[in-house]
Parts: sequence; structure tokens; C-alpha cells
Amino acid sequence: MTAGELLVILGVILAVFTPKKLPMLAEHAALLLRRWTYFQQELRAFLQKTLKEQQLKENIEKAMQADAKYIEQDSNTDSGA
Repeated sequence: MTAGELLVILGVILAVFTPKKLPMLAEHAALLLRRWTYFQQELRAFLQKTLKEQQLKENIEKAMQADAKYIEQDSNTDSGA
């Protein structure tokens, strides 16, 4: 975007929103940005928690399978001796 385009956009904003309303517009834009940032952080935390829970479930399942296999091998060794 060129400087000329930015000036045109700024001119349109000034024409649509009178100087009296610009502080209110800036305040609402800042509030929207804060809420968006908070939403992103919460979503990221939720996804990380969900991923960790899924990985934990998978690790528990693998451990149980390994234990069962070990017990099976151990019982085969005991019965063969």
C-alpha cells in the first residue's frame, strides 16, 4: 500500500468519522484488539491443554500395552521353566 493510498483512506475516515468521534473510534479499536489478543491466548491455551491430554492418553495406552506384553512374556518364561 502506497503513502497516497493511506492518505486517501485517512481522508475518508476523517470525512466519515468527525474529529469528535475519532477518540471513541480509537478506543473501540483498541478494545477490539485487546479482546482479539485475549481470545487468541485462550484458544492457544485450550489447544495446548487438549493436545497434552491426548498425548497423555496415548502414552498411558502404550504403557499398558507394554506392561501386558511384558507380563505375557514373563508368564510364558515361568511356565516354560
